[in-house]
Amino acid sequence: MSRPHGGEPNLAAIRGKGVPLISCSAGALGGSRAQAHLRRSFQVMGCVLIPETVTLPFAETAFAGDEPKHPAVREFVTIATGHLVDVADKMTG
Repeated sequence: MSRPHGGEPNLAAIRGKGVPLISCSAGALGGSRAQAHLRRSFQVMGCVLIPETVTLPFAETAFAGDEPKHPAVREFVTIATGHLVDVADKMTG
């Protein structure tokens, strides 16, 4: 859901949802500056941020098919998404 339905207040569709920050960019920082901005924005919107973040630099050469080439990046993505599932399970009871 990206928009409130009926009489719901703004941000009702996103408030309280778990959010992992995973970015990829053509530059050397892998989107880390964008993550800093997004982290603040998601916090203001009332989201639950997953502490682990993943940045993937040099996007044009970083992938082998659909997956990152570097095993450590794959591991970080697995950890972050696993924690997202844990948080979602705790939030739903």
